[in-house]
Amino acid sequence: MKGGNDPSKSLNYGSPGPGNTSHLIGLMLSQAGKTPMQAVHYRGEAPMIQDLISGQIDFAASNIIRTHVEAGTLRVLATTGDKRWFAFPDAPTLKELGYTAEYYAWSGFVAPAGTPQAIVDRINKSANIALAEQDVIKALTANGFEIVGGKPEIFAKAMTTYINDVSEIGRKNNLAID
Repeated sequence: MKGGNDPSKSLNYGSPGPGNTSHLIGLMLSQAGKTPMQAVHYRGEAPMIQDLISGQIDFAASNIIRTHVEAGTLRVLATTGDKRWFAFPDAPTLKELGYTAEYYAWSGFVAPAGTPQAIVDRINKSANIALAEQDVIKALTANGFEIVGGKPEIFAKAMTTYINDVSEIGRKNNLAID
């Protein structure tokens, strides 16, 4: 299964399923580096991480590896943002390594289309208040999250950009991404 150090073979990277963030990052990296890479899809991140630790796959993109890095069973090769990630400040970004690939994972609050603006504003206000509380900040940053907060319009714009980027990756790789 492994590509290993043999340059004639493609690298095998882990993905917790087709169309998942890890899958898309692997596709982006393959294109940016002009290197053949094969996704190995798993039924979730836990079995993917187990195979990564045991050497069954060459690499994976994941945001739940912090404890494994701290334990010394995995090492961070690069991060996917435009600047170094506070959780792993010594790890270079893909950009620093000469790749044009850039990818962000995010979490946020969403509501059904047509939700009245007053309700959207109330949820947004509550979320921003919570994100300013020290215990919330401590819990989120301990898990590698960078807290942003802000207005719903900013998040909507970020989601639109994300959807466009993901759709482009899908088109380039003949994937149907909903």
